[in-house]
Amino acid sequence: MSYLDLLTDDLTLKILDTTTNILENEISKLEQKIEKLNKKIEPLSITKELDFNSNIPEIIISYDCVDYAMDKYLFDRVFNFDGMFVFNLEYDEFWDEIGDGKAYYGDILINPTYFDVLVEINKAINTTKDFHHRFLEDVSISTKYAPNDDYNNGYGFYIIDCFLGS
Repeated sequence: MSYLDLLTDDLTLKILDTTTNILENEISKLEQKIEKLNKKIEPLSITKELDFNSNIPEIIISYDCVDYAMDKYLFDRVFNFDGMFVFNLEYDEFWDEIGDGKAYYGDILINPTYFDVLVEINKAINTTKDFHHRFLEDVSISTKYAPNDDYNNGYGFYIIDCFLGS
């Protein structure tokens, strides 16, 4: 005899309803995460083209306004240590094609990948309107902000410095 046999029908239905509700909520959360991921990777384009001079295939990686010009794997971590990072891009009116750009202050990234940095740079280019500097060629750290800075709510983080070519 099983303990399930001791349950009344209404208790069994209540357990099944509760379990079904929990599973439906988990599925809904998963669907939201998948939708968010699909929106994030939608502008990503990875193609293979032949170099006309050497007939060697080249991988071309673009993310909307940015071209990835590095020899690192796109989903590798940028830095080999843990931390919080922020990407900022100053506004330069000389490169503003439209005339309504402004400086970009990015989201805080925790242990970012090159893809995360690529997404932030795309947001920065669309904010500053500098569509000339679109080739991501290098990533480094320029500064570490102290924990008492108002921008980071009391946590220290590193500033990501990217070399953007034209």
